[in-house]
Amino acid sequence: MIEIHTGAFCDAVTRLQKQREFLRIVDAAKIGTKLKLEVNAGHGISYNTIKAFKGLTEISEFSIGHSIVSRAVLTGMEQAVRDMKQLILAL
Repeated sequence: MIEIHTGAFCDAVTRLQKQREFLRIVDAAKIGTKLKLEVNAGHGISYNTIKAFKGLTEISEFSIGHSIVSRAVLTGMEQAVRDMKQLILAL
């Protein structure tokens, strides 16, 4: 199993930076899958950035902690998890 660090993508400021970092994630996920490894991703993923992963079926699990906990302060943990789960299922 490998976990791809998505922080550079999530923290990228410009569109070009985001695109470049996302392509690196895609390449790593495809290589991991080709090597028959389970591919996970995490670090910096939020309710907005998770949407970029739509169609990237090589990733089997996302590590999303800080974003959910931060949102839970306003909505409650149950609702925060439910909201993120809906976004992930839509991928």
